[in-house]
Amino acid sequence: VWGQTIGGMQGDGTAGSTALTRPKQVPMPGGRKVSQVSAGNHAIVLCTDGTVWVFGGSGEMPQNLGYASTSTSYFSPVQLTGLSNIVQVSGGGPFNYALDANGKLFGWGYWGAYMGGTGPNDPVATPIDLTTRLSLPKPVKMITSNMDCSHAILTDGTLWGWGENAQGDIGNGVERNWATAPYPYSWDYSPAQLLQQKPVQITTRTDFVAVFATQPFVMYNYAETADGTLYSWGRNKGGVLGNGVVGCSSVAASYPNSWDVKAATVVTPLNVTVATQVPSPYCIANPTTSPCNTCSLTSVTTKATANESGASAASANTLAADAAATSLTKESLDIYPTVTNGTLNIRLASDATGMVQMAIYDVSGRLMEIDRTGKEGQIMTQTLNVSRLPAGIYTMQVLIGTQKRMTGRFVKQ
Repeated sequence: VWGQTIGGMQGDGTAGSTALTRPKQVPMPGGRKVSQVSAGNHAIVLCTDGTVWVFGGSGEMPQNLGYASTSTSYFSPVQLTGLSNIVQVSGGGPFNYALDANGKLFGWGYWGAYMGGTGPNDPVATPIDLTTRLSLPKPVKMITSNMDCSHAILTDGTLWGWGENAQGDIGNGVERNWATAPYPYSWDYSPAQLLQQKPVQITTRTDFVAVFATQPFVMYNYAETADGTLYSWGRNKGGVLGNGVVGCSSVAASYPNSWDVKAATVVTPLNVTVATQVPSPYCIANPTTSPCNTCSLTSVTTKATANESGASAASANTLAADAAATSLTKESLDIYPTVTNGTLNIRLASDATGMVQMAIYDVSGRLMEIDRTGKEGQIMTQTLNVSRLPAGIYTMQVLIGTQKRMTGRFVKQ
């Protein structure tokens, strides 16, 4: 272990150091060998004998450790009793997991509501069997978690997610509507703002082989399928999703959720050669306000400038080269019902694939709401909840990748 190893993170019986600049071995009881480490605010260690040990965390939330800590016991590795034959661990924060060889998942931590269930937060002080709480259709093959949510690949190759979804990092096409947040497009780190306690399936694919997430202050994920297809989703501040999309630095600091990708979307990060600045939706509507006025960005409402496709670079280049070519699919944007009280259905037909941005404007041209999702096939269907919009006439502008743009209108009663 090395780095800012305070709060017992050195695991040697001391409080640790803020500047451990060289690796220092953690003494494991009984000379045990380690097969996996998952660390964040505290460390979870899986040993080759299937036992689980924890240390660190400063003792601030004792439920996160998974045992009744006393004094400075967390300065050294402590075994979690009741766990045996464990093959994988995940966590290091307020919700943590251990997976045994039979696919049974155990969990513990202060944010118990993030590990399934139906009620309010219920701290879980020691590991419990999560089979009933999560009610997954198949045993778990792989488990991982970030700061907000958890994802599991099941034995049938399907991918499932649950937990906090405010930044869209569950990947099921849902996130908080940041346009209505007290400070637009900015998360205040408050817990359970859009909690998804029941696991939901991510995409319809059944060949997932790996999923990645980490701790702490990470609100995005990657997953890979058997054929090497890579998906990413969640909060894209700093361009971490590998789709080539970044924000102007000063705007990104104030509106970090503007580039969220709320649906699992295909990406090819190694083919991205240019990072393209994309304006915040708020800044499109308020270009002269601070800090929007510090960036020179071309608005996507007048000209598409960014590779938001989330598809391969080859696909994006093909679209650019063949923009004038005849489409194999009759392109159409259907918005229905045209007069609605709250629910709006979208049907988008086009050969273009990748990131889809759906922006809604009122009659004065003011941006009211924006949603993003991914499009892989020729037909995409989406349901939007527009009940929070005031009564009036609205225009929806849909941008697919960087080339295809369609518009439609609807009336909100």
